[in-house]
Amino acid sequence: MKRSFYILFAIVPFLAACGNLMASDLTPPPDSNISPVVTEVPPTVSGPLYPLVMPKAEDGKVLFEAKCISCHGVLGLGDGPQANELPNPVAAIGDVELARQNSPAEWFRIVSNGNLDKFMPHFTSLTDRQRWDVIAYVYSLGVNEKDLVVGEDLYANYCAECHGAAGDGDGPSAANLSSQPRDFTDQEFMAGRSNAELSQVISDGIAPSMPAFDELLTVEERLSLADYLRTFTFALSGEQLANNQSLNDTSRNNDEGTSQTDTEEVPEQDQTQIGSVIGLITNSSGGELLAGESVTLYGFNQTAQVFSDTTTVRDDGVYVFDDVEMPVDRVFITTIRYDDVLYRSEIATVKDDEKMLELPITVFDSTTDDSALYIDRLHIIITPLDDETMRVIELYVISNRSDKTVIAENDDNPVIRFALPSEASNLQIDNGAIGDRYILTEDGFGDKAPILPGMGNYQTIFTYLLPMKRKLELDHLVYLPVEAMVVLAPETMKLKGMDLQDEGTQDVQGIQFNVYSGTGLEAGEDVNLVVSSGSTFLNTNLNDLSNTNLLIGLGVLGLVLILSGVWFYRRNQVMSEQEAEELEELVFDNGNLDDDADTIMDAILALDDLYREGQLPEDAYRERRAELKERLAKLLREEE
Repeated sequence: MKRSFYILFAIVPFLAACGNLMASDLTPPPDSNISPVVTEVPPTVSGPLYPLVMPKAEDGKVLFEAKCISCHGVLGLGDGPQANELPNPVAAIGDVELARQNSPAEWFRIVSNGNLDKFMPHFTSLTDRQRWDVIAYVYSLGVNEKDLVVGEDLYANYCAECHGAAGDGDGPSAANLSSQPRDFTDQEFMAGRSNAELSQVISDGIAPSMPAFDELLTVEERLSLADYLRTFTFALSGEQLANNQSLNDTSRNNDEGTSQTDTEEVPEQDQTQIGSVIGLITNSSGGELLAGESVTLYGFNQTAQVFSDTTTVRDDGVYVFDDVEMPVDRVFITTIRYDDVLYRSEIATVKDDEKMLELPITVFDSTTDDSALYIDRLHIIITPLDDETMRVIELYVISNRSDKTVIAENDDNPVIRFALPSEASNLQIDNGAIGDRYILTEDGFGDKAPILPGMGNYQTIFTYLLPMKRKLELDHLVYLPVEAMVVLAPETMKLKGMDLQDEGTQDVQGIQFNVYSGTGLEAGEDVNLVVSSGSTFLNTNLNDLSNTNLLIGLGVLGLVLILSGVWFYRRNQVMSEQEAEELEELVFDNGNLDDDADTIMDAILALDDLYREGQLPEDAYRERRAELKERLAKLLREEE
């Protein structure tokens, strides 16, 4: 079973989730045949930064479970099943402290616009009201019933006289004040303030009408009161609040039980663990050892960097960081620069009583020889933007057959080049823009990022527009050999050229997509397609998928990538029943699992695919994945 079988499955959900691409004004070089690039406006908030009606957490729960749990986890603690696959920690949005520090308006911006630096996609596929419902549910994750009861009692005793029982600023004493008391049902005002800011106002007061409560109420009471004020604009989830309270009570009872019965027997422990981070630096190209080279250790609490330190590699290739503060849930990663390339370890999270983390790093010698590079898969997706314009999406999966990292000759040259049709405009590139790692070339653009050895270690996706007259001609060369190509287009569009094999159609949300496969190309050959369309291709559904407010459109990008993944899966399925049996054994049968790191990694990737397809319950998936990861870690330690 080849790892390439799983490469597409591994990147499809990641790319679909991160379909929010960055845009930038691009100016073609002199004498270029590329049309001037028009910057497409990135996703922006489509409505005001406050809800027009009271958000309902109960409605937001359904959306949260459908779109957020995979990364943020059931309780919003950043521990979802896909969290470990991301290169940075996932924000613990369900944490009460984090929730109190952020205003609803700020979270609405993030949900609407995304945050590519943190691999957070935008969710403009949801309406404004749906996004506000999700935010209301997230707020309900960070509070509990007892705190709100405390806040409600405090409000009745100290606030209702002026602000009114309903929080609308119309209490019995309001008319006697020199200024109108604040209306806590004002969605615009409340959306722009965090609970921490509300608590600070309660503490300081507002002269001359509102007294300060810093000496009358404790910090906890002021925060509980601020949490309660949020209920005037958010209909929080009573079920979730009760669940939070149950969890808190259990924790409190456990703490109390320990303090009452075990105080004399169990010594008081320091809250901060002190430990070590070690790792072996391996040069898999067989080149020199890295003795004396600098290794940097980074520590993160949630997404904020809180620690860094540097040490050097010993003569035996091992680095050691001693006396490192290792509180539970802190995330660590190490990096080393070798031969003009920055390499990093895996990400590790500190667990209870864990005092040593192993973070090995594999490096490779560098080369400017790109002869070992090839395009493992080239996907071209064509969709109508309007009746005169087509949007083309190109997805490249590139592999490096050598044992060296391919780098650019210098800063003025890319590692790999991508050609564009002469009439292409509005070029936009995933995770970057022209001027940083990407540079313009005479017939397209190039990427200066190094390409590490291995299958599918480099993936990129970009989009551009082409004019659709009576037909569309898509013609550009490829600089690397192509092993396989897949083209997707709506059923009403006809494709010609390159001896494409019709693989049939797939229905996706009522739209029929044609799937075509093509044989390989040699480096320097042309992709040459002629696209024509019937008179009825521009139907309402396609208009929805190609929404001009989205760069590519999460609908288009996610669906076509999943569609192409389904095609590869079926193609491999029909090869033989024996391979299907081998896949099942690979995932579930330890007895048939070879003691080989690549084989175990294949099993992990296949297991992830089955879970994402809904063929495994979460408990079984987590248990089996943990077994495989433990076996892989043990094997790697033995090999060292």
